[in-house]
Amino acid sequence: MRYIIFFILVLCPSLSFASNTWYVRTDGGTSSQCTGLADAAYPGSGTGQACAVSHPYWLATVDGLGGGTWSISGGDTVIIASGSYMMGYGAPNTGSCNSAWAYACVLPPIPSGTDSTHPTRILGKNYDTKSTPPPELWATQRAAQVINLAGSNNTLVQYLEITDHSGCIKAGIDASACNRAAYPFGDHGDYGLAWTDSTGTTIKDLNIHGMETGGIHAGRLTNPTVDGCIFHANGNVGWDGDVGHGAIGSGTDSSNSGTITISNSHFTYNGCGETYPGKAVYGCFGQEEGNAYSDGIGTYLTGGNWVITNSEFSHNTQDGLDMLYLAGDQGGTLSVINCRMEGNAGNGIKSSAPTVVENTIVIGNCDYFNGNPLSNTTSSLYNAGGDNCRAQGTAVLFHFTVAGSKNTMINSTVYSAGSGAVMVKGDDTTCTGGETYTGRNNIFLGDYFRLSGYRNSNFYYNGGGDGNGSGACGDTGTHPIIRDEKDGLVYNFSNSECPNTNNLLCVDPLLNIEDKMTLSSTTILSYTYGDVWDVALKSSSSAIGQNSIAVGATVIGSTIAPLTDITSAARSNITWGALMHGSDGAVLGTSGSGSTGGAIPPTTSANKSGRYQSSQQVILTCTAGDAACYSTLYCLGAGCTPSLTYSAPFYMLRNIPRQTACFASSDTSSNQEATKCISLLKQKRR
Repeated sequence: MRYIIFFILVLCPSLSFASNTWYVRTDGGTSSQCTGLADAAYPGSGTGQACAVSHPYWLATVDGLGGGTWSISGGDTVIIASGSYMMGYGAPNTGSCNSAWAYACVLPPIPSGTDSTHPTRILGKNYDTKSTPPPELWATQRAAQVINLAGSNNTLVQYLEITDHSGCIKAGIDASACNRAAYPFGDHGDYGLAWTDSTGTTIKDLNIHGMETGGIHAGRLTNPTVDGCIFHANGNVGWDGDVGHGAIGSGTDSSNSGTITISNSHFTYNGCGETYPGKAVYGCFGQEEGNAYSDGIGTYLTGGNWVITNSEFSHNTQDGLDMLYLAGDQGGTLSVINCRMEGNAGNGIKSSAPTVVENTIVIGNCDYFNGNPLSNTTSSLYNAGGDNCRAQGTAVLFHFTVAGSKNTMINSTVYSAGSGAVMVKGDDTTCTGGETYTGRNNIFLGDYFRLSGYRNSNFYYNGGGDGNGSGACGDTGTHPIIRDEKDGLVYNFSNSECPNTNNLLCVDPLLNIEDKMTLSSTTILSYTYGDVWDVALKSSSSAIGQNSIAVGATVIGSTIAPLTDITSAARSNITWGALMHGSDGAVLGTSGSGSTGGAIPPTTSANKSGRYQSSQQVILTCTAGDAACYSTLYCLGAGCTPSLTYSAPFYMLRNIPRQTACFASSDTSSNQEATKCISLLKQKRR
């Protein structure tokens, strides 16, 4: 008999991976009333009914100490329907929690999947079509996190909105500071996601915004994937990669390994608060007032090959992408491809490992928060203090920490109103003479470094070993970093810095944003030019059709001149910078006008359609996607374009044999729903 069983398991391995699908919906019941294994409402009476539970906490026993046990098993799926779910002390099934340590009244870590092909999945309903809004999981009473992925391997968390219901900020200034001293703390929580000691886990289509402290607290990850996520207006940081300072490999460190894949994601306005319920950015502040990180991504010592594509790091109150602790000596590397950095108070990109920057827009307006109404008016950000243009506000910083390492930037567009567009530096003990910065097909536009009070930005600067040009790595040192920059536009930098060698042309690139700008103005603050700069090329730009390294040709090592631009438009000719002429110069940009940066539009539903014998009153209802509904337009007639503002129900008349109404909604992020139509048919009386 045992041979027969073995034979069945070998030929039918799926039989050994039986799994359940669990359902959560607001009209469900308790774990005693409902099995949780059916997508149905609680009928109102009875126990053990085939219906959904009403809250995620009914699928676990919460011990009130940060742990507990799940009813689900590894490899199971949990589907959470649209609705609002309070997460923390006072939520359903939290009787074991204590108000004295309410922050520990959280779900236990999600069970690991059985293997990479049978992950445990926590999904918002309609995660694949996004036809309904994601469920909102909101933290209360200082909850340490909403979702816990500590030790969770082979797990997928997808299509959730994670937030809290308070506008306060951890360590915020004045009235914006959260109550962390005594219960009741209020409707706020620390992090959206805690994620440590995890292999092969994916988070996808998460909108984590307005958290008291940060979007994610993550470290010691192996081969994680982040896709289509938003980290917006979290009080201290978007991605906090500091989970321990032990030696790498000790289990108390922060180091990641394998390939860290981040794509189609936005890290914006972190270091700022978000009002509730209005979701408006406010109270931005920096390190001088106690905001420890406030980067889009910031880590402690880490390894891993970080591959970041089609993502945005903008308007964070320190750096956009801070990989200064990415350890090249641990084999770490960084690739930044088809990305946008804009309006960060520090550096746009900085890295200490071999790095490739390709098809990327870096707008180094590091004084964005200076005088900006989004900033706390008592902060150094608002008042031109040291938090503006931190680390001199250099747009791109390459720190050479590995002997012989290479850093490359190709087909990128860089604006700088900080100390410099590109800075290189290196540790004297690792500079051997083979360290090289290579640049090809780039556009560099300089502006007045307003916080210096006396000069324009530098184009390129070798900071040597101490940041001031000294040491073996400096230009006058024994082993200076090699500069290999060719083929590009360089304009309006300090002391008329203009190479005019190696096909580096000193010509205005003619970007669309220049129509709104006064270059080299000593008084105009950059935020007045807008939140999302249009850096598309004018048709007369000298960046178009240049004679330089060809599309697809090798630049250095395995790096080639890209075949497409940042928008994925084919490069039909040799055009310098991140954008072909005609491509969207605001690509990937996120506004600070109260948006959560979402790309999921609202959805509109009608209460009527079909056949009727009498005139019918039509009611339209807008359901928010990633941002609040703003306007609904409608029209009457087949094939019409919605143009009438919907403010009250309207009638479709019975004396018209077939009448059509079309409608669509937009939200506060300018996301637009596709037009949909309904028809009412006149039904003949029998």
